[in-house]
Amino acid sequence: MRQTTTRILGTALATLVLIASAYANSVNFMPGNHPQANEEEILFNTAMTGNTITGHTNQTHAAVDFTSMGTVLSGKGGQSDIDAESGLIHDITITMPGFDFKDYIFNATRPTDANNIIVDVFLTDGTEVTDNFNNNDHGQNFLTIVATGSALIDKITITSSGGFASLDHNRVSGVAAVPEPSSPLLLGCGLLGFVPMLRRKKLS
Repeated sequence: MRQTTTRILGTALATLVLIASAYANSVNFMPGNHPQANEEEILFNTAMTGNTITGHTNQTHAAVDFTSMGTVLSGKGGQSDIDAESGLIHDITITMPGFDFKDYIFNATRPTDANNIIVDVFLTDGTEVTDNFNNNDHGQNFLTIVATGSALIDKITITSSGGFASLDHNRVSGVAAVPEPSSPLLLGCGLLGFVPMLRRKKLS
């Protein structure tokens, strides 16, 4: 009985380890505009304002939410150029409800100070990776963010204490629907559930 319990526990743990290792938790931050395969533009069907405004990718038609806690955002029709309704943008979060994505490109224009923009990338496994964006305080500031290996991005936050004028030329690729729990994961969890039952049976 002990050997059976040990085998089941070992199989369950090995399955979960393999699943965890399948998701690399790394991100590349590349200053500049570096389009990836199947890059999609994010478009607004109409001009809109609010603390959350929603665009759509031009190929997969997936919704992309831009949210700011402290700024009323203004989205122009056509390609997603996002401004503050008044003043500057100090924080913005980018998410795709029901979807993950592989890379993101944006252009933070005319920040008040160089090296003032912080980008936090949250991967689907819960890992957070931060970049202090060494930007130009007068011109264009493209940044390409790419999740490497099998990692996928859940959300991105961009913050700036000094603020920047707009977030332009937003693009995304590798859009994938959030998966249901995988069969191996369910198997691993199920096998772990058998261990207490086997121990109770042995005691009885």
